[in-house]
Amino acid sequence: MGISFSQPFYLILLLLLPYFVYLWARSPRAFASWQQKAFLALRLLMVVLLVLALSGLELTFRHQERSVVYVADTSISMTGVGRETADWVNDSLAGLPADAAAGVVSVGQKAMVENPVGPRPDFQGFQSVTNPDYTDLAAGMGLARAMLPENRGKQIVLISDGRENRGDAIEQARLLKQQGIRLDVLPVSPEMGPEALVKSVSLPSHLRKGEYFDIQAVIEATASTKGTIRIMADNRILKEEPISLSKGDNRLVWSARAENPGLYTYRVELTAEGDTYKENNVGIGITQVSGTPKVLLVEGTAGESRALADALGMAQIESEVTDPRFIPATLAEMAGYSSIVLVNVSATEIPDQTMNSLETYVRDLGRGLVMVGGENSFGLGGYFKTPVEKALPVNMDIRGKGEIPSVGLVLVIDKSGSMGGTDYGIPKIELAKEAATRATEILDARDSLGVVAFDSSYKWVVETAPLKDKEKVEDSIGSIRAGGGTNIFPGLQEAYNSLVKAPVKVKHIILLTDGQSAYGGEYEGLLKNMKKDNVTLSTIAVGGDSDARLLAYLAESGQGRYYFTDDFESIPKIFTRETIMATRSYLVQEPFTPVRSGSSSLLPPGGLPPLFGYVATAPKSTAEIILSSHQGDPVLARWQYGLGRTAAWTSDVKGRWAGEWIKWHRFPEFWAKVVSWTLPQESPGDMIVSTGREDGRGWVSVEIPGESGQVHDISAKVISPNGSGQEVPLRAVGPGRYRESFATEQPGAYIVQVVQRTGEGIGRQKTAGLVMPYSPEFLFRPVSDDYFATLAAAGGGRVLDPEKDIAEIGRLPIPAVWGKIPLWTGLLAVATLMFPVDIAARRFNWNLRWAALLWQRFRSRAVAKNEAKGEHTSVLGAVKRQKKDREDFYRTRTGTPGPREAQHTTWAGSQEKDPGEAKGKVSVAGQQEKSPVSGEKNSEDSFTSKLLAAKKRSKK
Repeated sequence: MGISFSQPFYLILLLLLPYFVYLWARSPRAFASWQQKAFLALRLLMVVLLVLALSGLELTFRHQERSVVYVADTSISMTGVGRETADWVNDSLAGLPADAAAGVVSVGQKAMVENPVGPRPDFQGFQSVTNPDYTDLAAGMGLARAMLPENRGKQIVLISDGRENRGDAIEQARLLKQQGIRLDVLPVSPEMGPEALVKSVSLPSHLRKGEYFDIQAVIEATASTKGTIRIMADNRILKEEPISLSKGDNRLVWSARAENPGLYTYRVELTAEGDTYKENNVGIGITQVSGTPKVLLVEGTAGESRALADALGMAQIESEVTDPRFIPATLAEMAGYSSIVLVNVSATEIPDQTMNSLETYVRDLGRGLVMVGGENSFGLGGYFKTPVEKALPVNMDIRGKGEIPSVGLVLVIDKSGSMGGTDYGIPKIELAKEAATRATEILDARDSLGVVAFDSSYKWVVETAPLKDKEKVEDSIGSIRAGGGTNIFPGLQEAYNSLVKAPVKVKHIILLTDGQSAYGGEYEGLLKNMKKDNVTLSTIAVGGDSDARLLAYLAESGQGRYYFTDDFESIPKIFTRETIMATRSYLVQEPFTPVRSGSSSLLPPGGLPPLFGYVATAPKSTAEIILSSHQGDPVLARWQYGLGRTAAWTSDVKGRWAGEWIKWHRFPEFWAKVVSWTLPQESPGDMIVSTGREDGRGWVSVEIPGESGQVHDISAKVISPNGSGQEVPLRAVGPGRYRESFATEQPGAYIVQVVQRTGEGIGRQKTAGLVMPYSPEFLFRPVSDDYFATLAAAGGGRVLDPEKDIAEIGRLPIPAVWGKIPLWTGLLAVATLMFPVDIAARRFNWNLRWAALLWQRFRSRAVAKNEAKGEHTSVLGAVKRQKKDREDFYRTRTGTPGPREAQHTTWAGSQEKDPGEAKGKVSVAGQQEKSPVSGEKNSEDSFTSKLLAAKKRSKK
């Protein structure tokens, strides 16, 4: 036990105590000496209490209990020892003292609590998901620190192989020691077999077309072995050869030639005998090849882009033709092209992830995108509310146009138990509900919508009615739940019945199912009635278990379209396309000559050929309309989207609508200008971009030769392998040099787009790349014993022996933890209560006669009580007691012994003379005689008479 002060500098105020004594000594004496001293003591005590309260007086004591948190490394490098680590933790927990509290933390890239700190935790092994691709021991120790209670001794036990690749564990250990926390370290050495890995791949970040360069690789082996090495450029094998590896680092070099412009990835793949891990057998490098730009033409139907490819070829623009199945799926693959042209491609043929990459390709990489029309493009192609629509200068929805007929649409959706199946992590019924919601968003208040859900029977989710409250309808759609069998006909019959009398011009049904109906139905009669009443039907078969024959027959006879898909993500796009096609007004097929909507360098001078059709769209507010139709719809529009540019041509590039344009002698020039406008405005010669990785982070460096006297606004857009982007402003680190680092959390390719911004917009931009082929956990860097010793010493602990120390954790010395009981609040309260007492003591009349009266009255009552009990007391004894009381009272009042003069007292009719009487006598009646000596009244006799009178009054 002890005392402490939270604000000890206030104790200096105690030096004021002599000043108070000085004031007391100088003050007039209005009271007796003993009273003056009491007042001084009271005031000094009050001042001392106030000073101690201000200084934060606390009573301190040491906590005897301890708390321990075990921090266990669960990263990939600890694979194979997880069970042993859990067993060791459990055995150590069992050896802790009964009053100890303990908790468990697991750590990979992040730290997670397995068990909070408490008595005897029930640890069942490591259950948390911590992303094992990284090791951040400092994060685990920091979380353990936050878990430790303040009123116990604190200890952390770290269990790891020491291969950290995030944070600084030693620095964190020093902080723990400063905070009074002991850190002990249990080293773990997982057994590992022979290992060979591609440690790094390096090549120039920028090349020119036709330039020769070297691919350098460092391959590390823990033992001599043999294997095979393969060099690939994107998906092409450049070289494959056998290889012999010696223990340690093996440096290999191959020569290659940059053939075509674009962003290329070069892979080095290793196959080694007796290798333990395959994940680290790949190394990747990225380079940008400058030269003639290359354009990718994606055609929905074979041969549909032939005229466009020929036109670009005549304009010396290199192009490559593919179909939607082979469109690049990743951003790194797309970056090899300067622009992508979608020629009448349906959205259902492009996966969602590829669409996301296309938007990022334009917005963040500064590349180009052109959409060419046709019956499978724009809104008719199902691009409504897709990432591609975001990037284009036109909207797919034209419902605001007054001439579009009203639509009655009924969605007949299978909600049987099979629709609850999960594909791509999403149940099919959820995708169906999203599709129905998208259809709702396309329609407006003039249209009618109904939703029928069926299993063994049917149920109206939304009864067919004008679409007044979209939010309510979407909530009803969201309530659909999967379960039951499959019976198609009743729901289809009800959908038809609801549309027959609907006050709309276009009546359409969309049927979606993933199974076969367990019951029959009079489909032929229903289809005849639908044809008679102008009700059309489209069907969607989902998966191989659907009744494809029946659904194809229903769509053909119902004058609609049949879709089969096993890509369940395309369901919403199909619904969107069907909803838009139901209006039949998105497709405009009549001859017209495009109208110039403004001056533009894209258009050659002179007249323009006619067109015979296009897909109606709506221009976005900031888009530039180059050509318009006779109905005011955009035919050619363009705009800037992020760092890139996009254009929309709503007619086609084949003989159906644009036959006269294909024959036009300026057709190649026109399309060369349109596509060239979307190409990135790079300046490869005056901005040098380099990338790399260091200390677990990526970095980008930019050098601008010849501009050392200027500071530019330069930033980099870093796009991660999952498509997310981060803006990284670059710092000026020297004349014409800029640099900054960024996080690289995910293995894969990182695309870096460097942009220089000026007051007028974007000045220069350039693309580079960086690859982290696998988790740094697979590097298996050796860790020396000195690391563990340094780490434990920094934390004030020691390196543990897994066998000897397993039961000693709870007995290791830990820094003292002191508890505190604040006393200042009580002191302040006492001083506050003393303050009015101090004031009252100096203001109060200290004549205590009233106290003597009360005392005599109390004594008289006591005597009367004794007499009532039969106790016999002589009159003489009573008089003597009375006399003694008078003397005591006199002594109290004067501070001197009582008088010994003779007094005459009459008590109950008797008189007794005091031998020393000389001053007078007092009668029982309270009459007072003058003293023969002084001639003054005797104050004691006066008091006695008053006392007797009071007794009489009380008896009455």
